[in-house]
Parts: sequence; C-alpha cells; structure tokens
Amino acid sequence: MRNNLANQFELPVLFYAACLSLFVTGGVTVVTLGLAWLFAISRVAHAWVHVTSNRLRYRRPIFTLGYLSLAGMWIGLVAVLLRAP
Repeated sequence: MRNNLANQFELPVLFYAACLSLFVTGGVTVVTLGLAWLFAISRVAHAWVHVTSNRLRYRRPIFTLGYLSLAGMWIGLVAVLLRAP
C-alpha cells in the first residue's frame, strides 16, 4: 500500500504543471480537458486495482492510458506555445 501512495505523487506533479500551464496560456480546449479527465479517472482506477487485486494485467494498461493522456496534454501545451506570436 505504501507503493500505491508513492505512485500517486509521481505523474500527478506533471499533470498539475500541465493544467496550470494550459490555463495560463489559454490553451484549454475540449481535447485537453477530456485528456485531463481521462488522466484523473485512470489514476483512480489505477489506485483501485493497486489496493485491491494488484493484478499487473489490469494495472499496466490503466497506467499506460493515464500516461498517454498526460503526454497528449503536454503535446497540446507545446502546440499552444508554438502558435503564440
């Protein structure tokens, strides 16, 4: 259970930074908002699997989904920054 708590503080730091950066730059779109919700839901699901059955077969795809949604948010931020005059 200690590892689950540690896992909850690794990717979310990048998530918070992406959210704040998107907000400040005006880069929040329907896509980035959807990716943010997908990330949040994947973290809850990941924690649920990790605390209950802890089956890697289920946990890994959920983690990958969250990771990819976070990567999509960062790509969206880069796109906003490249468009800036």
